[in-house]
Amino acid sequence: MRPKIIYFEKYFYKNAFRFLKKILNENQIILISGGNSLRKILKRSNEKNKINRPRVIILSDERIYNNLNDIRTNYTNLRKNFFSSFIFSNLKFIYFKLGQDDKTIVNTFYQKIKNKIPEAAILSLGSDGHICSILGNTK
Repeated sequence: MRPKIIYFEKYFYKNAFRFLKKILNENQIILISGGNSLRKILKRSNEKNKINRPRVIILSDERIYNNLNDIRTNYTNLRKNFFSSFIFSNLKFIYFKLGQDDKTIVNTFYQKIKNKIPEAAILSLGSDGHICSILGNTK
């Protein structure tokens, strides 16, 4: 798939949302970040979009807090914003299980994704240039 470059901010969110729908309709396994960029795109649409085919959504990264339902986690951001814009008839959502030691979190997540190769990735770019909460606030 060839990426599209969108030049006018006025049309950015509308086109980004349309592109997001296309990705979700055409790909079975999708890697997605839960950052603020995605939330801004989703808030511009009042549509409820139904995805009728089986989908696997893999959360790319997570902010480490003791409670998965903490409002600062990417899991909560996706549940609140992404899954309120898209309705999946058959969804497997793979995310990090928090509240354990780091090694257990990583091993558990690895076991869930080891045989799943994403066909598409939707990754956010932070205001400081980080991608998927990686290397944020560094110089």
